[in-house]
Amino acid sequence: MLRKQIFGAEQLEAIVRDFRNAGLDPQEVAVMEFAEKITLHAHAIQKKDVDKLRENGLTDEEILDVTLAVSARNFWSKTMDAMGTEGDLKYLDLEPGIRKVMQKGRPFAEGEICPHCFGTHIVKKIRTSDGREEYYCPACHMGGLIKPRKKYSDAQKLQILEHFERYNPDGIKSLFGVSPSTLMRWKKSKIKVKKSGKS
Repeated sequence: MLRKQIFGAEQLEAIVRDFRNAGLDPQEVAVMEFAEKITLHAHAIQKKDVDKLRENGLTDEEILDVTLAVSARNFWSKTMDAMGTEGDLKYLDLEPGIRKVMQKGRPFAEGEICPHCFGTHIVKKIRTSDGREEYYCPACHMGGLIKPRKKYSDAQKLQILEHFERYNPDGIKSLFGVSPSTLMRWKKSKIKVKKSGKS
């Protein structure tokens, strides 16, 4: 609703990244700060937090509305996350940048979204060796398994890549369970990071 009726894609993405510097007015920032504190530290809410909302023009009824809305959203999100329920696929209509900044914790719609560029134009096929599903993204030219059995952190990937020169790909697959195609994708990604000066 925020995307369709109130904010443009760029501003909504900026709000998710840093609402204090996203062009919101002081009242909106105050409401966001209050919502953030309820979400992260509800036990620490004090009278001064409520007074700040009053100073920014909110009535007591509106402050209650904000409190109930934030609490209900937290309850619903945590319940759905705990139950392993995925979000409505309608979220795929959002721009890739918005989906990327909004995704927290469990990946959303793994079988429909490229985990690298968050686009929805992936091409899927069944891998003949073990029947698992692979994807390829023509937008960012990345690919891999959909819902892999094991996910590696960046640190673990770098450790496995250190063995790349000492073992042949089949040896690494035997040791770590990582396919040759995945190894090459990791290696290309590592080279890109070095060239961009981020490592």
